[in-house]
Amino acid sequence: EDIEYASVTEQISVTTEAGVAPILPSVVDAVLTNGAAALAPVTWDEIDESMYQEAGTFTVNGHVEGYDGTITAVVTVNEPVPEVDKTELQSAIQIAEEAKQSYPANLPADTKAVFENALADAYEIYNDAEGIYSQEDIDAAAAALAEATDTLYDANRGVVDTAIEDAEALIASGKYQNDDAMEAFKAALEALK
Repeated sequence: EDIEYASVTEQISVTTEAGVAPILPSVVDAVLTNGAAALAPVTWDEIDESMYQEAGTFTVNGHVEGYDGTITAVVTVNEPVPEVDKTELQSAIQIAEEAKQSYPANLPADTKAVFENALADAYEIYNDAEGIYSQEDIDAAAAALAEATDTLYDANRGVVDTAIEDAEALIASGKYQNDDAMEAFKAALEALK
């Protein structure tokens, strides 16, 4: 028994990348003459390779047996998403996350803001799956984050250097005897340097 369709989805949209053959659906939504919903098998016209070699739009006609109308696929061909390497950016993010764990207490607000903004920008670019950002953008984000992280480490080092200077001044003052506790303090200070 032949199937007859009362209606069929007559237009669909498909997207592909330049140079990549579009994948057209094998069925479209339909309604049988008795009112039941169905999926109707579509036979699509042949697509010439030249149609999807460059960005643009074209249509492909399809036919459903048991339906008199024509089904049209509107194919949008996008520029290919360029291949990018995010390895350096990923590494910069990992290093920044480690640095973030040890913010010094006296970290200037502007240094912290620059670091956090660079980290947020790096995450946005790293998580881009649509190819919005170029390799140049990725490299710039990695460099900006590395610089902000270095500034953060420098701020940390400044805190450590100040603590070392204070400890050396305390030792030099002679206020404390060279007992076992002082020797342990000196050893810890040397390890910190």
